[in-house]
Amino acid sequence: MQKNNNYFLIFTFLIAGIMVSSFLAFHKFSEKITLETGFDPISFTLNLKDYDEHSLVNYNPANQDFLDALMYDIKINLIPKEKKIDASVKIKLKINSQNLSSIPLNFYNNLEITSLSLNGKKVKYKREEKLICLIPAEKLDTVLVEISYRGVPKNLGFGSFNFTERNKLLFVYTMNEPIYASTWLPCIDKPNDKALMQIKITNDSSMVSLSNGKLIKIESNGDKKSYTWKTFYPISTYLIAIYSGKYLQKKEKYFSISKDSVELNYFLFPEDFEEGVKDFSDNPKYLKTFEQLFGVYPFTKEKYSVAEFLWQNGAMEHQTLTGIGANFITGRKFFSDMLIHELAHHWWGNAVGPKTWKDIWLNEGFATYSEALYWEKEAGFDALKTTLLAKFGTFESGTLYNPVGELFSRLVYDKGAWVLHMLRREIGDDSFFKSLRKYFETFKYS
Repeated sequence: MQKNNNYFLIFTFLIAGIMVSSFLAFHKFSEKITLETGFDPISFTLNLKDYDEHSLVNYNPANQDFLDALMYDIKINLIPKEKKIDASVKIKLKINSQNLSSIPLNFYNNLEITSLSLNGKKVKYKREEKLICLIPAEKLDTVLVEISYRGVPKNLGFGSFNFTERNKLLFVYTMNEPIYASTWLPCIDKPNDKALMQIKITNDSSMVSLSNGKLIKIESNGDKKSYTWKTFYPISTYLIAIYSGKYLQKKEKYFSISKDSVELNYFLFPEDFEEGVKDFSDNPKYLKTFEQLFGVYPFTKEKYSVAEFLWQNGAMEHQTLTGIGANFITGRKFFSDMLIHELAHHWWGNAVGPKTWKDIWLNEGFATYSEALYWEKEAGFDALKTTLLAKFGTFESGTLYNPVGELFSRLVYDKGAWVLHMLRREIGDDSFFKSLRKYFETFKYS
């Protein structure tokens, strides 16, 4: 689902090059860890070769430009004690070329395929390290690909598929960003190819299994329990999430400025429940502020949830299911900017998404500036100034577009925020906020 840039984005690109300061590159959200707790962040080493242009071309071959994923219907059985999955997916695809000789899907070849069909018939296919290419026998328009598979998913990037534990309690979570959904799911793993999604997650009956969208069914079968989640808005593959563990839930309702009632859920480990509820309690205020600034919360038919998980390096904006690392639950709201940032992504990154990873500043720069906008709305201009100055002097000169080797650095986050603030100063508040709302309304869900 392709998108174009409007004048607002073009203008920001033109002025981006004049921002210069000093460099300090960290992984995602390391600035919050360092500033607020004073200890060095855990280092996550990403394979930068995965993000150079040549590698991305191989990961997303040209034929994928003629494919449009419409729906993923996923069923996944988690086997934590063996660190295995047994899964299947039905993928509805539209083919936009009659000259397509193959249908390439991203999928790591360490997982065993037990069955594969195209429109209900067997089909020839070949596998590469990160691809499976179906060879259709005839020209097709809309197709249904069905794949069953099993094995031990690779754990790459920020931790793409994790079987882990805390206090001897098993926990499972995914972290697909940027290009690792294919370690456990056959898909078109491009940020701009959004599709609807339904997922049925089966685990031990003591586990609560979470994902994106709305919970539509819970089924018990002996010592197993299945949770089925469904999206009503399209989602990028990097935002699809699975969390499965022994959660307690706090339920609330948020009443949107659109008059809709939105499910607001908090999922926490029992030992952190009281502290987490305190930490998360300002989410209705964050939602109201961003609705006033940007427009109606874009996933009102589904929910907004925040869940504790065992990624200990920050937080992640999984669509309608923000995850926050367990070590950031304090009961004293020390890391409120994380929650503000991840919620802002539901406008900037989730609803309005990038065309390619070269455009990642449109996610991270916007969400980082949204932190400052929230504090300005809450406490006045001096609060905005303080928030922004903490992000000045943290990056060198360099391009925001296509930040080679800097995908999750302060260059992207902090310079992106300063570019937006500079744009605001150039065109004035009235035009700036009108442009933000127009940008959101024009490109949401695309």
